[in-house]
Amino acid sequence: MSVTLEPVKSKQPKAVSTTKDDPLHSPHRWTREEYHKMIAAGVFDETRVELIDGEIWNLAGQLTPHATSVRKTTLFLRDIFAEGYIVDSQLPVGITPWSEPEPDVCVIIGVPDDYADHHPSADEILLLIEVSDTSLHKDRNKKAKSYARSGVNEYWIVDLGQKQLEVHRQPTPEGLYLDIKIYSPDEQVKPLASPGGTITVSDLLPPIKPL
Repeated sequence: MSVTLEPVKSKQPKAVSTTKDDPLHSPHRWTREEYHKMIAAGVFDETRVELIDGEIWNLAGQLTPHATSVRKTTLFLRDIFAEGYIVDSQLPVGITPWSEPEPDVCVIIGVPDDYADHHPSADEILLLIEVSDTSLHKDRNKKAKSYARSGVNEYWIVDLGQKQLEVHRQPTPEGLYLDIKIYSPDEQVKPLASPGGTITVSDLLPPIKPL
């Protein structure tokens, strides 16, 4: 049976100064334009990074279970979203002027040539998925907040540690998903953008070894 979770609310420390009024003593928030210039200049060399709310994050290497889940999730979604849709794997999306993450799997509308001059924006994204092992805290908090604030209607987290799927829906401008449910391996879920397509959670997970 699926479990409903309360939206994650991050605690804010009490302000001791108004650094927002003093740009010389505030952290720099990188824009996508600045980020692109750094990439073009070779600043990151071959290091894989992504931009989330003005912060540049390193992308961790992938263990075998993570890679297996990304492949399986991509293949199953391509069966559900056929003509007129693209199922990308680990490619950039441009959801705000300060965020250009690279989700593990992303379903967008259209055909590849539609994105010859831009990365997919939030209103072109039907579903975002992160496969989480070592990155669970980041995916549940920082990424969920960024995705919700940008208006991505549906965000899934494939939790490899707990062998379950978190489904986040009903985003708010404040960066919360009001509808969060957890599904166990034997349960099924239907993407909002394709209610006729049904996915069993275990089909997104690496093989579960019997006890």
